[in-house]
Amino acid sequence: MKKHFFLLFLLALLPMLAMADDSGSCGENVTYTYTEANYTLTIQGNGPMSDYSSDRDVPWYYYHGYITTVMIDDGVTSIGYQAFYNCAVLTSVTIPNSVTFIGSRAFFNCYGLTSIDIPNSVTFIGSSAFYGCKGLTSVIVENGNNKYDSRNNCNAIIETATNELILGCSTTVIPNSVTAIGNGAFQDCYGLTSITIPNSVTSIGYAAFRGCSGLTSVSIPNSVTSIGNGAFQGCSGLTSVTIGNSVTTIGGHVFASCEKLTTVNAMMTNPPEIVKSVFGYDDNIYQKAALYVPVGCKDIYSNTEGWKNFVNIEEKDFNATTTVKEDVNGDGKVNALDIQQVINVAAASE
Repeated sequence: MKKHFFLLFLLALLPMLAMADDSGSCGENVTYTYTEANYTLTIQGNGPMSDYSSDRDVPWYYYHGYITTVMIDDGVTSIGYQAFYNCAVLTSVTIPNSVTFIGSRAFFNCYGLTSIDIPNSVTFIGSSAFYGCKGLTSVIVENGNNKYDSRNNCNAIIETATNELILGCSTTVIPNSVTAIGNGAFQDCYGLTSITIPNSVTSIGYAAFRGCSGLTSVSIPNSVTSIGNGAFQGCSGLTSVTIGNSVTTIGGHVFASCEKLTTVNAMMTNPPEIVKSVFGYDDNIYQKAALYVPVGCKDIYSNTEGWKNFVNIEEKDFNATTTVKEDVNGDGKVNALDIQQVINVAAASE
């Protein structure tokens, strides 16, 4: 019985302990200090921080949900794996010029983080380092960094040698020199309402825009040849999408859970086979969305795996600028066939 009461006492005490000042080691020559009065975690010392296998392993785990500010002093050379994983109320972080390495998932799910400044000393950013940082509005790489850049004030992190955009935010403008949008680059960026993908981009990575619920339309340009798994999955505000004519590979679940999607413009004359999960398994999009395909290609799409699931497939001249507001061809609705009818009549009269 005494054991039972003692355990209950300890459990009741934990929240109070979590809010107390604390300090300790987080690397061979690196220490931390947590100040409860201003919810600030200060990392100081010389050399690398420790890496952690989970958020429960970090020495500040019991108050990681209270930390709003992280101050890393000059002399610290790395930010460890998963160091600030799930620090959901973190709003500010200072990274000094001594840091060269940011570990994988270092700021994973730091929802409250609104800005990030990468110093010119950083030469490595691990995978998913800023995954789930859905509140970001400013992303800047300091001038002089030889590995990464934010060219043209784009509000993004670009790997200079490969021209791959690895992290974007709600205010990102993708420069025309970017050739790839990396895995999860804009994932869960709910503040993103529109994005222009330039003609320089040839690939869109896995989950690149997954969960961007504010997006209403996307045009993936004729330069794009591949769209990764789940690239736009869960973009619940998406109503229309245009797939360029150079696309040869479309991964699974790319447009799954895009419940408002009503228009799909597929510009490929030789469409690649796709799995049913591209537009979801529940047939909702296949039944309600109109699939517009190049003139003369309806039969091809109607017999190609995946595309044939669409109930409404119509041909459209994607090069035409003519618009109509009436049922010209008499099929009971105003659609791409009316545009084609107007073009045919105009051509015959010339």
